Amino acid sequence: MCQHTAAIPTNESFPTMNLAQSACVFCYELSSIERRPVAREMPDAAMIERVHQRARDLLVEVGFLHEHKPDRIYEDVRAMVARADLDWREATIVLGMIRQIEWKLHHPAEREDPSA
Repeated sequence: MCQHTAAIPTNESFPTMNLAQSACVFCYELSSIERRPVAREMPDAAMIERVHQRARDLLVEVGFLHEHKPDRIYEDVRAMVARADLDWREATIVLGMIRQIEWKLHHPAEREDPSA
């Protein structure tokens, strides 16, 4: 379930630490880091709406959302995307994934591997 890992360099004469020691060293190091905001290019509202429209249409097409009431569930998806705080690159990646899925859905004959 871990999303990130870290390592603490130790002395060769005492190469291991217990969990409590490791947690203390790690917390101390984190507290001494000067935090500077990372500059991110944020998408405009039109880009985010394009992501939502394409995702919503795709989820209707594959049957995840009900055709007559898609917004009933999609509002929750919209809230999840908002919490993700996508930057411009991430929004572009999501649109690329959607485009690729749409392409595969609309070109079923090309799904099969001809070498198989």
